[in-house]
Amino acid sequence: MAAAMTLLAVAFLAGCGGPETERVTLVLFDDSNSAGPMKDRYGEVAETVTESLSDGERVVMGQITGASMRDARLPVDVKVPAFSPLTQTTGLHRKAKEEAQAQLQAQAKSLIEEALLGGRSSKCTDLIGSMKIAQKVFRNAEPGAEKRLLVASDMVETCGPNLRRRALTTETADTLFQRLREKDRFPDLEGAHVWVAGATSTTDIPPERARSIEKFWIQFFRAAGAKIEPSHYGPTLMGW
Repeated sequence: MAAAMTLLAVAFLAGCGGPETERVTLVLFDDSNSAGPMKDRYGEVAETVTESLSDGERVVMGQITGASMRDARLPVDVKVPAFSPLTQTTGLHRKAKEEAQAQLQAQAKSLIEEALLGGRSSKCTDLIGSMKIAQKVFRNAEPGAEKRLLVASDMVETCGPNLRRRALTTETADTLFQRLREKDRFPDLEGAHVWVAGATSTTDIPPERARSIEKFWIQFFRAAGAKIEPSHYGPTLMGW
């Protein structure tokens, strides 16, 4: 009986540590010319993500370019260890979390300053291609992990369908989505929670067009199986 109780206690404590990865957060920064006005705010976005790290969270960051899949690089990849009472004290875990935050901050700063601010901007924006990167990241997540996607962009796709000029009714969007599925270019983002920071930051987009673009992307993400609240889509990061 004593041995059985011991095994039960060990199993319970192991369960308290939670799954190896409880959350996967992917942050994609727009590197196009049109996103220029908001690039100086990328550091604030990265800082907010860093400060909100939770136990067992993995954070990945990369770029949206003119050919996002071809140029796919995810230079930021940091994980906070989940707390396990069998192997850590609360003090050791707190130190490990602080080290992960410092590592994430350093890697994000390098990405933003060297690639996004110091490099050559893309001439067009391949947002749809970047969503296939998100699909791959989330499919490699631990089973049961929470999935979060943060897109720092003005959301003006121009490399594929040009959202500056294209008709953006519900019907035309559905037709586009079907064509993308037929070409295996439409992403599967089932269960992911989406935030958009930077929408409408391009000042040369008329308000009516900006609203149409917002409706298009909310329709897009929901068709991809993701969850997005209109209040999480805006010119800055809201509701994080």
